[in-house]
Amino acid sequence: MVEWSAKMNKTEPVWVPAMFIKEMKENDKTKYVVRFCNGNLGCKGIEARRNVTTEYLPTVRPRPPPFPVEELQSMVCVDVFHNGAWRQGRVTEILPRKWYTVRLHGSNNLELSTNLSNIRPSKVWKHGVWKSRGQGLVKKMCASMMNANESVTPSPGITATMADKTLARDQISLGKDKQDNTRKRKRDLPCVLLPFEKKLPIWKTFESMEVVKHLQPEDPISSLTSLSDSFAELEKYGFDVKRPVLRISKLLSLRDKQANKTEELKGAQNVTAEKESVKVENQRKILELHRLNQEVDKEIAQSKSCEAMIVQQLQRVKLQYQATASAPW
Repeated sequence: MVEWSAKMNKTEPVWVPAMFIKEMKENDKTKYVVRFCNGNLGCKGIEARRNVTTEYLPTVRPRPPPFPVEELQSMVCVDVFHNGAWRQGRVTEILPRKWYTVRLHGSNNLELSTNLSNIRPSKVWKHGVWKSRGQGLVKKMCASMMNANESVTPSPGITATMADKTLARDQISLGKDKQDNTRKRKRDLPCVLLPFEKKLPIWKTFESMEVVKHLQPEDPISSLTSLSDSFAELEKYGFDVKRPVLRISKLLSLRDKQANKTEELKGAQNVTAEKESVKVENQRKILELHRLNQEVDKEIAQSKSCEAMIVQQLQRVKLQYQATASAPW
């Protein structure tokens, strides 16, 4: 299996999985026939020919070996498999469950989200050796992975396009010797795991939960008491434990004060809550009295209206009385 280089948008290099078919000579130039592959497995059955000479950067290279990667850091250079080809990009965001957001190079800042299975370290095939394009990979490599050969010997046809055959053999041999020495050193190194870091966005959601907010650390009183008993036992055998015992006694005293102040705070909070409830009840009563006053005002207005009507009627009765009394007999 090999990879064939193409140009996307005339600027972005991409590597398409392919299968090496044969080598041929035309006009003193070496040409190759490769068959494009669908993804990482089956091939489409389409053959394409591209000129490859030793004066230019080869457009055909071996398929990179698997590089064990457990997770990626932000802003690391990677290759991402997208639309049937490996494209160069940079990790811009770390998502949960080993998903990442990658910004592709030369694609107007196009970003896509994909999982770790579609991402690999960005490597350069140079003089028969794979070299890293960027740093920042976090690897978990056990003994079996350390013993794996990290270089791939290209097919004779591909080697011929990169340089002279004798020079290529010398370079590959030198690269293998260096890699053997590196593997010998790695066998003596233990597997190192990086410390746990809360980088995933899910931690923000987790820490915002009400259940987590009210979690309290373990009470250290029992631990302090146990230490005090241990120092008392050591003192019986002549050890000078005065300073640590004083420190523990002070811690216990401060812990008691803290507990007392906590109880006082709870009492003050209860009193405040009680007064607040009394205030709310008084406000409720005030609103009720205000409502009653409004109803009484309405009744007073109605009574005054009735009073004015009666006064008018009384005036009419007086006028009738006077008219009747002054009339001739």
